[in-house]
Amino acid sequence: MKRMDFVCCLLLMLGGLCGAEVKNGEMVRNGDFENGLENWTVKGVGSVDRNVSSSGKASLCISLTKPTWQRVFQQIEVEPSTEYQLEYYVKCENVKPQEKARYAGAASWISMKKYLPHQGSGGPWKLDTADGDWKKVSYKFKTGPEDKTISIQFQLCNASGKIWIDQVSVTPVKK
Repeated sequence: MKRMDFVCCLLLMLGGLCGAEVKNGEMVRNGDFENGLENWTVKGVGSVDRNVSSSGKASLCISLTKPTWQRVFQQIEVEPSTEYQLEYYVKCENVKPQEKARYAGAASWISMKKYLPHQGSGGPWKLDTADGDWKKVSYKFKTGPEDKTISIQFQLCNASGKIWIDQVSVTPVKK
């Protein structure tokens, strides 16, 4: 059993302190936001919307009236030099990019010793802005030889409007 799985299982047995059940290698705690913002850190604005979700009864919502730096993140323990899969769903409404912004929209970002580019459903630096239904975002990343923790971040970059994030998942890639 991996250290993270062991720690979360132990905490669950001691009263559910981990915030979400760990299953099938899942490393994100409360990735469906059913427990509000438990296990997530909010820098700026971010709330739970109990009326809009891709699955279940809740999602993360970031709503901005003017472009600014806002993010919601969670740190998780990882194994060095290991490949992982990040998956989540995103929905946008009235996202308006800031004038002359090089990139703008709904983004995920993996922060570790070597930063990765902001990602949207179209790939690196191709952030989501279009109104519509939920889009699945999925990509692989590899930790560096010194990485033991990473930060998974979600933001509305260089834009105003509203985004929702749901079903956040990080799992090791099976060889």
